[in-house]
Amino acid sequence: MNRTACKDQKTWGATIVAAGLAVCMAGAVVLMVLSGGLGGVLSRSDAEPITARITLDNRCALRGDALVVRDLETGQAAPFLRGVARLQTAYGNRVRLEIAPRYPDVELESPVLRARADMVLRAECRGRWLEDLFAR
Repeated sequence: MNRTACKDQKTWGATIVAAGLAVCMAGAVVLMVLSGGLGGVLSRSDAEPITARITLDNRCALRGDALVVRDLETGQAAPFLRGVARLQTAYGNRVRLEIAPRYPDVELESPVLRARADMVLRAECRGRWLEDLFAR
């Protein structure tokens, strides 16, 4: 058997394996992009500055002005006025609903979402936690 032929076959086999891995990796990236896993990188830049218009879907006994929306990347917060907040942020920054800073002894756990130009945040309170808070 010719050593050159064997060497070429080994190289060829390694090339096929490498190409297969590249195709698999490219397939994973395509799936992530199509499912929104990369935050829509094909349509806009994550650093694109926006003024997010955030509508509050308030299902709590709290007044809307007791809540703010905060950009976790910059620390900027915007209050809700008549159920709408306008936040200077960047597309894709992490934002969440919080209790207004004037209530430092109260904390709220809420999910973190990616900023978009127009979005809705829901405040949903379950149980009697608000009544229990003020009964102490």
